[in-house]
Amino acid sequence: MRGRFIIIVVALAVTAPTLLKAQRISISTNLADYANFATFNIEGAYALNQHWSLFAKGAYNPFTFNKGTAGQIQHRLFSISAGSRYWFWHFNSGWFAGAKLQYSIYNYGGLVSRRTEEGMGYSVGLFGGYAIMLTPNLNLELGIGLLGGIKDYVRYKCQSCGEIVSKGVTPYIFPDNLIVQLVYMF
Repeated sequence: MRGRFIIIVVALAVTAPTLLKAQRISISTNLADYANFATFNIEGAYALNQHWSLFAKGAYNPFTFNKGTAGQIQHRLFSISAGSRYWFWHFNSGWFAGAKLQYSIYNYGGLVSRRTEEGMGYSVGLFGGYAIMLTPNLNLELGIGLLGGIKDYVRYKCQSCGEIVSKGVTPYIFPDNLIVQLVYMF
């Protein structure tokens, strides 16, 4: 056991300079998510080589907005996703295409009608976009994606009455992941 630990430490020490090489690691936030009822989000990415990167993203929105006697508006969300990007020119430069797996817990409603829906979603997403270099360490990514999967949901007549309108498990597909993302590269 101790021998394995020493081998792992030595391997990390030898490969650390390569792993931490400049601009192979990035951290970002999607500004478009903040426009979606102030959804907090953060993404970390690591370049495997010139064309491929892996990423993990988390998004969280705990807010409910009161509309007075008309009810409330909410798009509460907890979402995690992981995936990869293919960079056609170079990591964090130019055009990219990607795929992701996503798990979400959500509760939204009140914007168009008093109805509300809550549930869980299991999704696969495809997306693409373009990265614009602002400074040597800061990029702006623009893009869009498509998300599809299965959701296990319950729909209520209103936010507070608890009267169930429908529930079940159903497939879905919709536009997702409007990307207006600031990326900082280490």
